[in-house]
Amino acid sequence: MGFKAHPVDYGRLDPGVREMVRYFNETAQLPTRLSCSGHPWTDLKFFWIEFAPDVTDEDIWRFMDAHTADWAGFTARGWFCRRFLNDKAFGKSARTPVLAYVAPDQASAEKDLADWLRDDATGEIRRGHDKDTKGSGNDGMLE
Repeated sequence: MGFKAHPVDYGRLDPGVREMVRYFNETAQLPTRLSCSGHPWTDLKFFWIEFAPDVTDEDIWRFMDAHTADWAGFTARGWFCRRFLNDKAFGKSARTPVLAYVAPDQASAEKDLADWLRDDATGEIRRGHDKDTKGSGNDGMLE
């Protein structure tokens, strides 16, 4: 992990995305580049955070490994993915793949953040035991 410094003015971010961006930048050591907390009154409800270009697949695996119990797979309400963007507006190639964290909405992202903060504070990974999983045994995955 030889990341360049990416100073962030957290006061300029959507309030709903600030703490997750701060977490990825300062705690998880996954520098971010762009983010949006979603637009719940439209069809664009997704919460997303795009990582800086120097974040690699291996960095995402490292994060996931740190938040995976020995007895389970990595679980979250959101997901890490490679997004394919058309960046013509920024004067870049129209074919720009980026790594990102995406969640269905801000509430789901906030629950993931709470889980990861608890993992970091306690060193113990617990999924599938909170009320929003309905005790399904699927560790937060939909049945």
